[in-house]
Amino acid sequence: MNVTTIHHESGLVLRPGSEHLDQSNARAFKDRSVASLSGEQHLFIDLSAVTYIDSAGLGALVAIFKNLGEGGRMSIVSPHRNVRTLIEITRLDSIFSLLDRLPEAP
Repeated sequence: MNVTTIHHESGLVLRPGSEHLDQSNARAFKDRSVASLSGEQHLFIDLSAVTYIDSAGLGALVAIFKNLGEGGRMSIVSPHRNVRTLIEITRLDSIFSLLDRLPEAP
């Protein structure tokens, strides 16, 4: 899976290159995302193109979060309604925040 990396004023933005984040590509997404980390304090995962996520995709998000280390923060940006609902139902929104869009530059 292709993962686009964007350096934003507020932190690193990762954007998966697929409409699905599931068992078929979750490991590749996690591996490429973790390889992109270099001490970021705030990571933004832009899920605006992702319309479907399963338990493997959710597990990849948690694994990426754990690789941020102590003090690291992660936000999910622009999730589709069904993706947002699944994150909320599983209470993962208690470990990373859900944002409608990237924050403006300070």
